[in-house]
Amino acid sequence: MPPVGGTCAYPWLTATEARAFSEWLVDQHGVLLAPDVMFEHTGQHLRFGMGRTLFPEGMATLAQAWPEWLRVTS
Repeated sequence: MPPVGGTCAYPWLTATEARAFSEWLVDQHGVLLAPDVMFEHTGQHLRFGMGRTLFPEGMATLAQAWPEWLRVTS
């Protein structure tokens, strides 16, 4: 039986602005990471929902997208 709740991580993003990165990531790659402003927090955090079925694929896409983000924003 699948769990009722899920697991999430809330890492601190130090290299860029969390909201801008999360908006770009969903627009360009279809991966949604919720920025901290959605939870009335500040401090450049992103929420990762690790209980999703497609989590491994999302992480693989994130690993490819991060260097691209750094190139387009530098």
